[in-house]
Amino acid sequence: MQDPIFYFRGKTFDPSAVGFRIVTHKPEILEWLIIQNTNAYEVGFTDAWEGLRGALWQNRTPEAAAGVAGLLELETVKAIYLHGSKLPELISPDNWNSDFATLQRPNARRVHLDLLYDYRKNVALYPTWQAFLKAQQPETIIFWAQDDIVFTREGGEAYLADLPKAEMHRLEAGHFAVEDCLDYISKHMHRFYDERVGANSNQ
Repeated sequence: MQDPIFYFRGKTFDPSAVGFRIVTHKPEILEWLIIQNTNAYEVGFTDAWEGLRGALWQNRTPEAAAGVAGLLELETVKAIYLHGSKLPELISPDNWNSDFATLQRPNARRVHLDLLYDYRKNVALYPTWQAFLKAQQPETIIFWAQDDIVFTREGGEAYLADLPKAEMHRLEAGHFAVEDCLDYISKHMHRFYDERVGANSNQ
């Protein structure tokens, strides 16, 4: 899943859950934040999470795990890349084919199911992350794909309640917006840095 990029003293760090955990303990290391379709709000979950949240997270049994195993099949992985994209021809099949090939390695499916199960612990930390954003007000630019199969439009808008000065870009794209909106995202990342981050650091 796409994640925000945390800039720690000139270096980048990813993914979101790890980054949020680090900066809530050491807020002084965060310089600025780029968010691209990562969730930190309950309202952000689409129906794609129903099996995880309603079965696996509540009672992890072999039956519950089997019920969500379809999330690791080729067609599901492919759909996460293509769903909502207005320019699917820009998205290389190498993405889902390499992801799926990785899932065929020994124990890879068990590890991924472990990670999906463990994600529930991040949800429990959402209020802490939200409070951090509200208190720290880091310079933030948000690129939110409007037709994400994983996270809702409302999940993107929710950030603005805690970060009212954040710059929001609503993209006609799917979950992996960097695949078909890369030029747009790159252009505005650089401009945002020059205007809102670099300019302030030179004062």
